[in-house]
Amino acid sequence: MVSDARGPEVVYAAPARTGAWWVSLLGAAAFVAFVAWIVWRMVDHRGVALAALLLAAGVLLGFGRSGPLRVRRVLVDHPSQTVVVTHATGTLRVPFGEISAASHGIELVGEGITLDVVTLTRAAGSPVRFAALDRAAAEGAARALRAALGLAEPARDQSPATS
Repeated sequence: MVSDARGPEVVYAAPARTGAWWVSLLGAAAFVAFVAWIVWRMVDHRGVALAALLLAAGVLLGFGRSGPLRVRRVLVDHPSQTVVVTHATGTLRVPFGEISAASHGIELVGEGITLDVVTLTRAAGSPVRFAALDRAAAEGAARALRAALGLAEPARDQSPATS
């Protein structure tokens, strides 16, 4: 392994939460509280109402586990020869040698809800996918990863445009 004098370089960092995000969270909490109040008032047996609320909470908390990672920061750590993906629930380290491609795209994560996603394709194993703020951020992160890792640019679609 050749020693690299470069240190870690950040290729993507999620922006800080905005006021709009906090207002959305407050609105979602108010909605959930309202629905819980309706269920509590409609069901005569408190045990059944509590079971229904716990079931609903379990279902809501279980959603979103299969989508792309919600990252806080992605960096290329040249000294350790790894890409470090710090996400909402932990840290993932992917050795340079396992990554065969880095690309960006759009992923449908719900009914009409799309996210801009960066995909690190691994030679063996499942790909690492993480969401980015917008299309420009996803393109920039994928381009920075390809440059830092010495990967080839993805092939461009050469088909003629149709009207």
